[in-house]
Amino acid sequence: MHEMSIMEGVLALAGNEAGKHGYQKITRIKLRIGEFRGVVREALEFAFDAMKGDTAAKDAVLEIETVAIRLECPNCKRDRIHSGRFESSLPRMRISS
Repeated sequence: MHEMSIMEGVLALAGNEAGKHGYQKITRIKLRIGEFRGVVREALEFAFDAMKGDTAAKDAVLEIETVAIRLECPNCKRDRIHSGRFESSLPRMRISS
């Protein structure tokens, strides 16, 4: 379950940033995660609840936005949001940023 190590890094980063700006309390952490990154949302939420206890984020809310994958045609340069299933009509589409 790599979500624990991800959340460990998120909480450390948030705590460091809060400290740099003189904040002692974190009220909200917002994450944007690509849908094909292999992160299980429920596991990340569990890790957050389990690890935030003695941190500046102990009373914080976690907001997770799932970002859809965008595909680009290398021929016509058109892009589109992936529908969630692989389509044989798009064999040459590639992931764009």
